[in-house]
Amino acid sequence: MCLIVCVYFILFCVHLWLNWIFYVKIICRLYVSVMKDYLRAVIWRMKAFQNLLLNFAVIFYLHRLNYLHKIINSLPTATSPSPLPNSLLIQIEQLPSLEFFYKNYYLPVLPL
Repeated sequence: MCLIVCVYFILFCVHLWLNWIFYVKIICRLYVSVMKDYLRAVIWRMKAFQNLLLNFAVIFYLHRLNYLHKIINSLPTATSPSPLPNSLLIQIEQLPSLEFFYKNYYLPVLPL
């Protein structure tokens, strides 16, 4: 019995070793899908704020991550995302000052 369990365990380990890239791709796709929905929700919330500094900061933050064009192209037309938790909104509102943001984030980014 112990020998059978050991053989199955070894076969399972070999399977994982041979197919690890497949599992990594699945995890990466899941992560990108979750981030895409999260960033789409951030853009919807950003439009509701009508705050120029916040819009400026979020737009260039998203552009810096190379997500902005992907998110804009995938925005739904009639549906809106689920509301964001208050703690996340507080984090978004507490972005650094415009001068700090301009020097550290805006200047290094290539133009849109």
